[in-house]
Amino acid sequence: MKSHSAAFSLSDASQSEDGVRPERAEDAPPSAAGAEVTKELLLVVDDDASVLQVASKVLQRGGYEVLSAGGGAEAIALAEANEERISLLLTDVVMPGMGGRELSEIFRSRFPSVRILFMSAYTEDEVILQGVRVAEVDFISKPFTVQGLQDKVRDVINRNGTHSSAASGSTERGA
Repeated sequence: MKSHSAAFSLSDASQSEDGVRPERAEDAPPSAAGAEVTKELLLVVDDDASVLQVASKVLQRGGYEVLSAGGGAEAIALAEANEERISLLLTDVVMPGMGGRELSEIFRSRFPSVRILFMSAYTEDEVILQGVRVAEVDFISKPFTVQGLQDKVRDVINRNGTHSSAASGSTERGA
């Protein structure tokens, strides 16, 4: 079953009864990358509106311009309108209709300069069933922290060579 949660952190204040509270993007201190607005445009795709909103806000606070899409078809339309500007596609793996693997294949053929970062709340075994081999792509597990997401996105964008792909051999798993 898919988890519908955003980032969480342990806190001694404002805890729920289980001791964990949501970490809100607006509560996060600006990161080093957030001190200056970058010229990079990111496309975030997730069928869960709350995850989409939190991830987008976190990345905006990190200094990025962000486009958000609730699914694959919307993401492709946004990419076609902004294809020369998008630096990175951050996509959920498991979505209704077009999943992240299929979306990434379209991006690799139509927008080859766009780097791809997968995210999922599913276990690694469930992600593999979707055709994504976690050890072979850039991947971050949900829930993620504000800093973890910002750092992982910066790492993928800054990496030399071509965009991440199934043949990249990247074993980074996110924060």
